[in-house]
Amino acid sequence: MITGDVEVHLAHVVDIPALRGLLDDDELRRLDGLHRPADRARLVTSHALLRHALASRCGVDALEVVLERRCPTCGSTEHGKVLAPDLDQHVSLGHAGDLVVVALSPTAPVGVDVEVESACGFEGFAEVSLHPAEVEELAELSERDADWARATWWVRKEAALKATGHGMTIDPTSVRVTPPTEEPALLAWPESPSPTVHLADLRVPGSYAAAVALHDVDDRVAAIDVTQLDGDELLRVD
Repeated sequence: MITGDVEVHLAHVVDIPALRGLLDDDELRRLDGLHRPADRARLVTSHALLRHALASRCGVDALEVVLERRCPTCGSTEHGKVLAPDLDQHVSLGHAGDLVVVALSPTAPVGVDVEVESACGFEGFAEVSLHPAEVEELAELSERDADWARATWWVRKEAALKATGHGMTIDPTSVRVTPPTEEPALLAWPESPSPTVHLADLRVPGSYAAAVALHDVDDRVAAIDVTQLDGDELLRVD
C-alpha cells in the first residue's frame, strides 16, 4: 500500500491579460460564451492556475501545458473531466465566489471542489443534494452551523464525484459522506461495488468550504497526503 500524493493550490480570482494569454482556443471560445464578468474571471483564473501549477510541479513552461476535456460517459471532448494528457498528473479544478482551487496527483484520479457557504442555503437544497441520512443529521445541527454544514457536505461529495469521473451523472442524494463534524469519508454509493475514495477537507476562508478526493482505482492507497499551497503566488505577475 502507498500514500496518495495530492497537491492543492488555492487562489483568489483575478482576470488580467497575461493570464488570458495562457488559454487555448477552446477555452477562449468558452470564455466568449460567458456573459457575466465574474464567470469569465473564474474561468480565466482557474485554467491559468492549473497550467501554472502543472508547470511548477512538472518543470515545464506554463504556455506548453495542454489541457483537454473528455466525458467518461459519452466520450465528448466538449465537456467532462479536465485532463493533462502530456503530463503524468491527474488534475481537477473548482471555483466559487472569488476563489479558485486546483488539485494535482500522480497517484490516482483526483477531484476538488470549493463552495460559498451561503450558496447552499437556498430552500430545497437538502431535497436535491443530501442523502436521506444526511438530511436527518442536518436537522440535529444548530441553525448557526447550517450553512457551513450544508456546504461541507456538498464539497465532500462533489469532490468524490469529480474524482470518480461521474460528476452530476449520479444523483448526489444517493451519495452519502460523513457529517461535517467528523473526518471526511465516503459512506454510501448508489452502485456496487462502491469506489474507494479518500477525502480531505481543505483550509479556506471562513465563508467557504472546500474538499479534495482521490479515487483509489487499484486499491493500493492506504491514505492521502495533501499539500496545500498558495495559488496567489503562482498567479502573481510582476
